[in-house]
Amino acid sequence: MKRPEQHETDSEADVIFRAAFAKWAVTPSERDYGWDYLVEFFKEHESTGMFFTAQLKGSRHTEYSADGSFISQALEQDSADYLARQLQQPTFLFLERDTTRSEGARNARERRREEPDRSDTNLKFTSERN
Repeated sequence: MKRPEQHETDSEADVIFRAAFAKWAVTPSERDYGWDYLVEFFKEHESTGMFFTAQLKGSRHTEYSADGSFISQALEQDSADYLARQLQQPTFLFLERDTTRSEGARNARERRREEPDRSDTNLKFTSERN
């Protein structure tokens, strides 16, 4: 039996996502209800009771726009509506667009070893609204 490329990509994206939030509690969804993880913030090794849901998309084929200002990734309309309108806690969509670049994951691990006490992660999102 041959394993589909998308299954490999999803597994690789999962490893990268979990590594990025290693200091927080990351609980995967057991069923596919439109979100993949429930993530709880921890501060100074203490639970905060603050959560967000995360939808992770892994892709080896997503590209930047011609001018480099945005990326486009397909998301089913029902899923988008659920994430944006129905969930009652903050929800983020994460895209790992090149899981084949093992140096990226390796560099992230090396940075964590160099900065073991770092307790924050900075995320930058660019969006366009109609």
